[in-house]
Amino acid sequence: MNLSKNVKVMLLESGTTEVDPTNYDGVLFLGNGTKLEVADEKGDVAEVTKAAAGVLYVDVCRPLESAGKLVATLTNTDGGDLYAILYQGRVKPESWGTGELLISPVATE
Repeated sequence: MNLSKNVKVMLLESGTTEVDPTNYDGVLFLGNGTKLEVADEKGDVAEVTKAAAGVLYVDVCRPLESAGKLVATLTNTDGGDLYAILYQGRVKPESWGTGELLISPVATE
């Protein structure tokens, strides 16, 4: 499987951002900050706080469509960004960026 062709990656706005997980089996939020909070419209919340150096993440597997959009908030950022990676889509995602897929590239001398 080629990951770049089977996921949708979104660079989220700083602060609080909504993500619609419709047609995906999960959303992985990741960022560099001191606290990452993800909530649905029903008010269910997941919160991760940094205890040491590293990336914070919340992986929402099989979000309930009845729960609506997911809202992510990254606080006290250390200059990093917040991303949402939507995976296991029921349909292939549209192109989400510019890049190149290499399959067994020839080594150069």
